[in-house]
Amino acid sequence: MGGQKYSKEMSIWIWKSERDLNGSFFVEKIAPAQMPGKEREDKNMIITGMAHYESVCKRKLVEWYRKNRPGVEIDLSNVFIVWSCKTLQNYKCLASTTISGDGIYAEYTYNGDKQELYEDVYSKITNTCHTEE
Repeated sequence: MGGQKYSKEMSIWIWKSERDLNGSFFVEKIAPAQMPGKEREDKNMIITGMAHYESVCKRKLVEWYRKNRPGVEIDLSNVFIVWSCKTLQNYKCLASTTISGDGIYAEYTYNGDKQELYEDVYSKITNTCHTEE
């Protein structure tokens, strides 16, 4: 919880369930309704399986586009998962889009211990064919 500690007397956890843009169900643990004077609110992401994880990553890439490339028309139908895996409580996937010529590639890593999702977005610089060593 970001370095701050809460006692049981100070907080009550709230669980919120929603559907993402694909209609997939997910559960999110929202930080405590805290004592008066506390303005901080933590959110924890709880991934419930590979399909849910991939859905979250696709949605995050669409959100990235809308924030960083506002002129690009994109929705979930333009996003696909190139590769994904799960090891213990951790997930990783590589995602891209069908948008021609943009060269955007995203890597998502979910840390199950911290319930955090990390996003790395890359842009293709060159595409070179090599025929000799």
